[in-house]
Formats: sequence, structure tokens, C-alpha cells
Amino acid sequence: MTGTIVGSIDFAQVALYLFWIFFIGLIIWLQRENMREGYPLESEVTGKPCGARPFGLPSPKTFKLPHGGGEIRKPGHQDGDDRTFNLDKSDPFSGAPYEPTGDPLADGVGPAAWCERAEHPDLTAHGEAKIVPMRAAPAFAIARGSRDLTGFEVRGADG
Repeated sequence: MTGTIVGSIDFAQVALYLFWIFFIGLIIWLQRENMREGYPLESEVTGKPCGARPFGLPSPKTFKLPHGGGEIRKPGHQDGDDRTFNLDKSDPFSGAPYEPTGDPLADGVGPAAWCERAEHPDLTAHGEAKIVPMRAAPAFAIARGSRDLTGFEVRGADG
């Protein structure tokens, strides 16, 4: 048959090759997006940037926060995030634990560590506070036949 264009093309094999190309591209894209927060890494021993081999870092992306919360850019250094911690490495190898050098409770490191959060309450998608007292949440009610514990005296085990 002369003049045929698709006579020797196996469409199943072409589809398989296209799938593999797509799949490899998807893996590379997911790996780069996975590095959006918490990168670039630094070597714990030398303090120099490690780099995100083999795919590189994603280009910075700006996220608009809801309810007038401003914008945040990742990956990237945020304003006001120049904190220092009173810690020293216990041993000179990567992955060694850090030990507090000052007052761990005041410094917020070790067992007394905390997560810094925004200075406003967590909001729902509608802009209302997520955690509210039960008296302010009309969807909550005491089940019929149950005792309302409001106003009960509370005592600890120490009296």
C-alpha cells in the first residue's frame, strides 16, 4: 500500500511513550513543588546551602492569604523571620541533636518548644472564628435527657 501515512505506526506504543514522558514530567514537577516550603536547605556541618539536586528549586510563588491576611512567598525568607536560638550541636555530624544553652523554657527549644502562630484566631472559609464558646455556637445543644454541666463546681485531685 503506497501513500499510507499511518501504516507502520503502532498507536499503543506511541500512547505508552507519551504516558512515560508525561509521568516523568509529573515526577519532576511534584518533586520541585515538594521543595516549596522549608528550602533551600543548609548543611548542618558547614552551614553552606546544599542545593536541591537533581531537579532544582521551584521559582518563587506568591500565595494570597484569605480574609485580608496579606501575601506569603515560598520558597523565600519572610520578613521578621530572623530568629536565633540558644542551641549548640551535641556532636559535629549532620543529624546530631541540639542541646539548649540557655533557659529552655524561656527560649522555647527542646521539650518546651512551641509553634509560632498568627496573632489572630484561626478562621473558617466564611471568615468566622473556628473555635468559639458553646454559648456562641448555635449549632451545639445539650441532648435531651442529658445534664447541663454549666455552672458546676470544678475541683482538682488536690482538692
